[in-house]
Amino acid sequence: MFDYADKVGIDQEMVVVCWREFRDAYLPSKKTQADWRAHFRNAVRRNWYKLWYLKDGEPAAWTTAGEQARRAAA
Repeated sequence: MFDYADKVGIDQEMVVVCWREFRDAYLPSKKTQADWRAHFRNAVRRNWYKLWYLKDGEPAAWTTAGEQARRAAA
């Protein structure tokens, strides 16, 4: 997942914020997954929380929702 993030320009801070959103969404739930790592990898690859956007030739940048999540996580 980190190799994928590096390849497409998603920086480590974005992955950390995505993890916090993922954790906050699933921790209180009794829902289980056979493979939590794969589930989180899908959250990053598919940008489930719409935290960043990509432009051709540029690294990922925060969306409004991403900036809000980043500030809340600080």
